Amino acid sequence: MERARINNFLVLQRHKVRFMRILLGWLFVFFMAWSNSTLAKDKVDIVLLLDTSASMKTTDPNHYRFAAIRMFLSLLNEEDRIAVLSFDVVSQHLSDFVSLNPMEKEQLIKQIEEKGQVYGPYTNLQDPLARALDEMKARRLDAQPLVILLTDGKMDVGNADLDKHLLGDMRDKLVPQYRQEGIRLFSLAFGESFDLRVLQGLSDQTDGKAWAANQSTGLKNIFRQLFEVVKQPETLPVSDGRFRVGEHNHELTVLDDGRTNQPISLKSPSGKEYTEQKDGLIRVINPETGAWSLKGDQGGATIYGGPGLNLETRLPETMVETDQPLRLEAWLEKEGSIVRDIGGAIHIGLSLHALEEAASTPINQALTDQGDGRFSTSLPILKPGSYAVEIHADNGVLKKDKRLHLLVRPKPPVTEAPTEKLSFDNPEVRQAVKAFIWVNLALLVGGGIYFIWRRLRKTADSQRKVI
Repeated sequence: MERARINNFLVLQRHKVRFMRILLGWLFVFFMAWSNSTLAKDKVDIVLLLDTSASMKTTDPNHYRFAAIRMFLSLLNEEDRIAVLSFDVVSQHLSDFVSLNPMEKEQLIKQIEEKGQVYGPYTNLQDPLARALDEMKARRLDAQPLVILLTDGKMDVGNADLDKHLLGDMRDKLVPQYRQEGIRLFSLAFGESFDLRVLQGLSDQTDGKAWAANQSTGLKNIFRQLFEVVKQPETLPVSDGRFRVGEHNHELTVLDDGRTNQPISLKSPSGKEYTEQKDGLIRVINPETGAWSLKGDQGGATIYGGPGLNLETRLPETMVETDQPLRLEAWLEKEGSIVRDIGGAIHIGLSLHALEEAASTPINQALTDQGDGRFSTSLPILKPGSYAVEIHADNGVLKKDKRLHLLVRPKPPVTEAPTEKLSFDNPEVRQAVKAFIWVNLALLVGGGIYFIWRRLRKTADSQRKVI
């Protein structure tokens, strides 16, 4: 009898262990799937597509594009990665994904400067965009996948019919693949020959963005805007050459846009000085808390504060022209939680101006406290165009700014509504299918766990009866 009791006890323990393994396995699978789909993806994996067609010799003879790329890579973090392809009539592989630590970044820049001057006769945009999808197979699941297309031209492989075919392939095959993989395409065009309509159409359909500059000297500003769209960094306001660094700022980056030849420098509260490096940046890790001073071209300098207490917003990057005002929300956040008390009343406001109208008057509005740490306001009805939005938070001691970019597209022409087809290229359809799958998986797992639990209960009850 004693031996039977011991055997029954051991069998029961083995069932418990098996049940816990199954439960933990399912929980692990769900956690990984949830984390890959919902957690903030601060890291980026970028494939840079660099135009090396013959026209680049005259479009950018002073190689301003290399200085702009150096600046952009310096703004990114060491946990970010980048791969590089050059292209003319076909694409050439320059680099696999590399982390942006100082050594690898410097080697990559030298490689770009060396091989980025090997020119070919034509410009084929389709081939590098297709090759970028292959490169993205090596991306990380916890990083944002981005493709950056830097070009001075339009599709031209020396054959008009082939040009048309390749453009159709980009639109009908590549863009759906980009959307399916969640890869955003950003197009950076400069010179006089690019087709912005095509580039903008491709980027918009992948939730990306297209920029254009008439001269290569504007590339630094384009890359700065790209950095702000991708990373949405916090900016620190400067008044009379002074700005304040809080205890929550773990990193300080000052960007000189190069509009003047006057170098910039920083002085910390204790008197330590920091000077501009060759990439146009000053970076300070774990900066001193207190009042800092900025010397040099203050109007051309942008100061980014590192992670800590963040100013967060809810505003789309692109929207379609509407007859209804757009609602904007902003709040202070630390480690994923809204901060309500920072030692004094906080005031949040915004400034909005049209980027395509040099003489436009900025729109200034104060956001209303909703009582839960969130502030909100309704923006005026905006006509189509690009807008810069600056959010300001201030409580007398703590001051934080954030820059956003908003693109308003014109309303589509009114046509007869076609019969809507159920297409998996439709984001709403994909979202509904995903929700259906997750709900049914949750029900399946819950039912499975309940079934196993019932079986174990019956086994335990029967064993007790035997005992």
